[in-house]
Amino acid sequence: MKEHKKMYKRGKLWVAATLFALALGIQIGSSTTTSADTVTSAWQATTQTSVVAQPAPQTVNSSYNKADQGNYAALDSVQLTQQGQLNVSGWHATNAAVNRPNHWLIAYDQTAQRELSRVQVQTPVARPDVARVHDVYGAATAGFQAQLALTPAAIAHGDAIQVVSRYTDDLAGNGNPVDYWFAPVKIDSSNAAHLDQVQLSANQLTITGWHATNLAADKPNHYLIVLDSSDHNRELGRIKVDNVARPDVARAFSGIVNAGNSGFADRLTLPAGVVSCGAELTIISRYTSSADGNSDYVDYWFPPVRLGQENVANLDNISVVGGQLVASGWHAANQASGRGHHYLILLDRTANNQEVGRIEVTNLARPDVARAFPLINNAANAGFRAGFQANRLNFNHQLQLISRYSGSADGNSDYVDYWFPPLAGPTENLAHLDGFDWSNGHQLKVTGWHANDITRFESNHNLILFDNTAGRQVAVTMSQPVARPDVGRAFPAIATAARSGFSGSFDLTNWHLDPQHQYSVVSRYSTSADPNGNGGDGQYTDEWLSLPLANRRSFYFDQLQMTAAGLRLAGWAVDSSAPARPYAYVIVLSDGREIGRSQLTLTARPDIARLYPQTFNSLNSGFNTVVHFDPAKVGQQMQVLVRFTDDPAGNGNASDQASPIYSNSAGYLDQLVVTPTTLQLAGWHISDQTAGKPYQYLIALGQNGSELKRWRLTDLTARPDVTASFPAILGNDQAGFAASFAIPANMYGQTIQLIHRYSDDQGGNGHYTDWYAAPFYIPAAVADPRGIQRFAGNTYYFDPTTRQPVTNRWVDGVYFGADGRMTNGQFSARIINWFVEHEGRLTYSQRGARNGSDGTADCSGSMTAALQAAGATAPAYVYATSNITPYLLQNGYRLIYQGDNEYIPQYGDIVIWGHINNPWESRHIVIASGSSDNQRAISVCWLTQGQPGTAVQEVGYDWYWNSHGRKYQYVFRLADQGRN
Repeated sequence: MKEHKKMYKRGKLWVAATLFALALGIQIGSSTTTSADTVTSAWQATTQTSVVAQPAPQTVNSSYNKADQGNYAALDSVQLTQQGQLNVSGWHATNAAVNRPNHWLIAYDQTAQRELSRVQVQTPVARPDVARVHDVYGAATAGFQAQLALTPAAIAHGDAIQVVSRYTDDLAGNGNPVDYWFAPVKIDSSNAAHLDQVQLSANQLTITGWHATNLAADKPNHYLIVLDSSDHNRELGRIKVDNVARPDVARAFSGIVNAGNSGFADRLTLPAGVVSCGAELTIISRYTSSADGNSDYVDYWFPPVRLGQENVANLDNISVVGGQLVASGWHAANQASGRGHHYLILLDRTANNQEVGRIEVTNLARPDVARAFPLINNAANAGFRAGFQANRLNFNHQLQLISRYSGSADGNSDYVDYWFPPLAGPTENLAHLDGFDWSNGHQLKVTGWHANDITRFESNHNLILFDNTAGRQVAVTMSQPVARPDVGRAFPAIATAARSGFSGSFDLTNWHLDPQHQYSVVSRYSTSADPNGNGGDGQYTDEWLSLPLANRRSFYFDQLQMTAAGLRLAGWAVDSSAPARPYAYVIVLSDGREIGRSQLTLTARPDIARLYPQTFNSLNSGFNTVVHFDPAKVGQQMQVLVRFTDDPAGNGNASDQASPIYSNSAGYLDQLVVTPTTLQLAGWHISDQTAGKPYQYLIALGQNGSELKRWRLTDLTARPDVTASFPAILGNDQAGFAASFAIPANMYGQTIQLIHRYSDDQGGNGHYTDWYAAPFYIPAAVADPRGIQRFAGNTYYFDPTTRQPVTNRWVDGVYFGADGRMTNGQFSARIINWFVEHEGRLTYSQRGARNGSDGTADCSGSMTAALQAAGATAPAYVYATSNITPYLLQNGYRLIYQGDNEYIPQYGDIVIWGHINNPWESRHIVIASGSSDNQRAISVCWLTQGQPGTAVQEVGYDWYWNSHGRKYQYVFRLADQGRN
């Protein structure tokens, strides 16, 4: 911002007004205050503008500060319009305006020192904001808004324009004024332009863009001039421009008067020689006041433009269509200017570049190429499409396509060529048969891929089914193309590999493929598009793929159930030989002899088609039938044949599949519990011989084979597990039995064999079918049925009064369950069982291993081994009675008593006799194996004086303690009685 001082006389005072030069369009919000005895203008208009004075509206403002001598004003905005007018808005308030009712705005050219225009403010603008700040006359209506005309010369020269606000009592705005001179406004003198596009077509240079500058405000003529920069800026031509609207430029350059109409879009014809050599051009936009554009001008020189020197082309597509090799694409080059003949030439590179075809083409419009190469002369019309006779070409040779622009009619001289990449030639020929589907019996579907770039020319894809054994074609079909990106990734050198997939279906309604023959699928690419042929009447490329029609056979019985009427069978069966054997049967054999057969009606099984897609008619492989026969006819073994045959009766030339061999009876004893008083058992028994035998028994035989007891069973229960495992045996749906019996006295101490019998006799004799369970032993009866006793490997408690095992009862910290057996954690029982299992096997010794591993043991060594076997932690070593205490505590025991008084032990208590800390005192360790009402202890001891195999002894606790000298006792018991 540039500051100026201007002096003028006001009455008795000289006043200095500060002037600021402002750029157009900047908002102005400052005000200046001056004072004088009288307010008059020191400047008189030097130029009288054409205005019509009107009486000013009178403002009534009786309440204001009459002592305020200030002169206040501000320009809110100043803007140069596209029409060359100055839009101004602001306000001017002063008490000096009293009796000066006429308000004028004046545009003064400070550079030329002359008035440009003036306008009277007819409608004051309300300014309550000014009234709030300045309590002077008329402040509330001190605002103004007006347009002041500027001359083109003032704009073009960039003169400094000053706006003057004047109050006067003269209608014309001259006499007795009070003025406010606002800061000068500087006109925008920038010179802006842009080339939006330069495009060459048919020797016509199309130029579009815009040029905006206030310097051209007094220069009405607009020219575009093109120079050849390559030839010393020789002028090639000029065009007088009719400017076009550019509202976008007006928005960007609002302070330039011609910005809204600064656009241009014109054409200039270039000499052919300039085009063909790819000259560098300079474009000038010129505004001038002279008609020829050679004087009084303002120029904008755009950066040089180089005409395209490229020779560019693209082969968009080349393929065989209708017996022709059709090539389409484009070729653009400025060198083609003046060469009016366009040829496509095809050479056989393999045959020493022999020319095999030449076609003169009519160029086609290619606006896309023109957009990509705007400075190539023929780009907009660079397209071509032409066809060569395919039967004259060998696609296994390498071919070369040339696009040629020539100045001669025959195309053999004065030319510019573009050689496209070589075509065809030897290429990899790769293929694979991924799979085939013969499941519906009438169609053979094949899938795979065949990758060969020859397909760009041999574009018709036939699939041929060929019988190698018979040497003939069976069927042919057209392939459906399938995308194969996996093949493209595997063979990137084959350009068409990603599109090499095929899928086809052969109609075999009238054909029966023989699994004994060898077949191939031929994938053929051909130039022939004959829908009724196999592509052999054109040029073709084959790949032979083996079709593995192996003799596949399989079957499965989803349901196999013996019924009173015979054997129910449901399932599926497939056989690759079925095309020649269309009749399906199931045949039941008993001991190798047929006892029944049934012809099958095959039904849909899509699940089997998915499982065996390559097997004939697997889609229709289901069956559900009953083979009728008397189950009693089944001998020791039964087998089912699944047969496909060419005989309607089921004989003839047959293909059989055999099932496993099924037995005619089975049984099993699932549960056998021998308690001291009862025999509890459960199991099952089935047999094809049970028809007509409604009575069932359990019979117990002694070890001499004599019958000891028989029990009648009345109910059989369902056993789904038996049904699933033995579906071929009658009665498998109700095969289970369960019973509980008191043991007769004659069965104790014997090996027993149980028989389950089905009989037609109510007493269990007559005609019967038996099943023998494995023999088992019942120990001798408990001799003294009191307290805790062991029987048949389990531990029981006998009530001392009833002498019967108790059930569901706690005794001495041990629980006996519903069947009388001890059900605790069994830790104590495992310790005791260790000793029981070693009865008769250990000899007392303190010099051997001590833990029984070598057949010898002592009391503490054996206790260490028994604890570890029951699940205690591994011992650090074989302990002695003097140091085993920490091991007991570590494994959940606690010391509950120590002393030399009589003590009644509980089951599972471990007791040390003798002082632990006295090395001179003999000690012993036992475990209580009886209950408090029948005290016993078991241990490895010296009671038999070391006789071999007698070290383990179980005796009465009190007797043994007394005979041991009533030693000091340490009693250890499991803290968690649930482990006992």
